[in-house]
Amino acid sequence: MFPSIKKILPAALLLLAVGCRQDPHRLMAGHWQVVDISSKEELPEYRLDDFRFFFTEDGRYQYFGNLYYEEAGVYTVEGSYLHTTDTLRQDTGEKTVQILKLTKDSLFLRMADETTMKLAKDKIETPK
Repeated sequence: MFPSIKKILPAALLLLAVGCRQDPHRLMAGHWQVVDISSKEELPEYRLDDFRFFFTEDGRYQYFGNLYYEEAGVYTVEGSYLHTTDTLRQDTGEKTVQILKLTKDSLFLRMADETTMKLAKDKIETPK
């Protein structure tokens, strides 16, 4: 009467794996503070406090960099890649960076120039 465990186990494991997989937009949502920037090339001295990201679950982002640089727009995550489109400027296209690590409190990004940014999630509210 009962199906054999051999038939149920693979389906149950697949359901468990899919169910436990985190939505990248949910993991990305929140305030991220850059805590380290590394590169094979020598980098200028940066104030890491100046580098911040804000991501929302609905695909919006803001980025603040050094020298009062700011971006805001939309983002998507496809596999291990983060795609952003700045909507503040007309002359910028989509930017893509590689996500090396994404957890509930850590985000490591590799830029096109091989620079790596390590970010930590902060408890600060997203700006309005």
